[in-house]
Amino acid sequence: MPGAKKKIKPLFLSEQYRFVLTAGPWEKWFSEEKYKAIIAMALNDCLQNKEKGMAEICINGYLIKGRRVYVVWEIPAGYLYKLLDFFYWRVRETIRGELRVPGKWYDRGDAGEKPEILKAIESPLFERSLLGNEWLLQLITGNQIELEYYSPKLERLKNIIHGEAYCSVIDYAGGQGPVNIAAVKKEKHHAKQMPNKKQ
Repeated sequence: MPGAKKKIKPLFLSEQYRFVLTAGPWEKWFSEEKYKAIIAMALNDCLQNKEKGMAEICINGYLIKGRRVYVVWEIPAGYLYKLLDFFYWRVRETIRGELRVPGKWYDRGDAGEKPEILKAIESPLFERSLLGNEWLLQLITGNQIELEYYSPKLERLKNIIHGEAYCSVIDYAGGQGPVNIAAVKKEKHHAKQMPNKKQ
């Protein structure tokens, strides 16, 4: 079309991914506080991993509420699945330790003693889906939402997340939350959509 602006495809060395991770049956073995602490520890471990490529990972926003973990990761191109594998592994190892599965390391030979626990560990830890709530995405990544009209739904969402102890809004407000997001980058990035998958 005459006068139409050309779309320029941006080139990035890193990519932003937004996910909702819904915990599987294992979540019921812990109190809400312990469950959230397990997730927070695993997220921090991802940020502290100094392996090639992993050291460049940062978290732009997160919310741990109920069975769901809302997280916005900034990841070097090509390292998404390495990050996810590491995160799932850290959560699984913590579960094994907290539930005191017999043996120092996970041993299938213990299945006869605590089959329900081992089944929970062997099952997919999370079901992964795209974080599609744009308001939530903006709020947990430190952005303001300005509407030309009053939205009760938006106000309820704001009240919910501002009352959560495991949420990045704490850091954006100048505090220190349970997950270290000090390396947050505020530039805009292309948010990739990934197929839903259980892990």
